[in-house]
Amino acid sequence: MTLSQHVAVITSDEQALIVASDLADDFKRDSALRDRERRLPYPELEAFSRSGLWGISVPKAYGGARCVQRHPGQSHCADCSG
Repeated sequence: MTLSQHVAVITSDEQALIVASDLADDFKRDSALRDRERRLPYPELEAFSRSGLWGISVPKAYGGARCVQRHPGQSHCADCSG
């Protein structure tokens, strides 16, 4: 398997949420069939890798998006990097 060289760069929390929602919808579509046939989700992993979501917790200084995360019970966002 060869992965695509193009990887998106997530630049905001809003963009990360949109991308994650879109991917979830795509992944859900054939999930039952994939599970029933016991197929590993290689195309889904490639799509996730190309989406840029792997980098949302990486600090901007290192090329990531440094998105924030809401933790249960918090009314505000907390920086993922501490």
